[in-house]
Amino acid sequence: MPNKINLNLEQLAQGGVQELFDMNVKKILENIQDLNTEPTAKRKMTITFEFVPDENRSVIALGSQVKVSLAPTIGVAATVLTGRNIDGEIEANELQSGVPGQTYLDMETGELKSDIGEPLTEEAKPTIIDLQNPKKA
Repeated sequence: MPNKINLNLEQLAQGGVQELFDMNVKKILENIQDLNTEPTAKRKMTITFEFVPDENRSVIALGSQVKVSLAPTIGVAATVLTGRNIDGEIEANELQSGVPGQTYLDMETGELKSDIGEPLTEEAKPTIIDLQNPKKA
């Protein structure tokens, strides 16, 4: 017995429903490949059809809508040092060295930098003590 309801999703709205599906599947797949999202998080697509019949129940306006739920971008964290300077103004800088007050060697430039990433002046550089060759008193 042949099917008397002929509503093919691929052909509905001149292929518009399939086009919306394809476009949103692409968004989901791009989100899955985004290294800034949780890899195993669930993604979801919801297709909603709205049937609005006329007064005679013979003509139906059929609307469709596609919604996707993607994995959010993974957040990032930073440590910020804050306080008041000698003039009483508030200052804030990101901690670059890992420990407040510790200098570090910038691996990209080879420069010695402060804990907030500023290059050290000659007078601010720490004195290096050679423990292998101690000075005699």
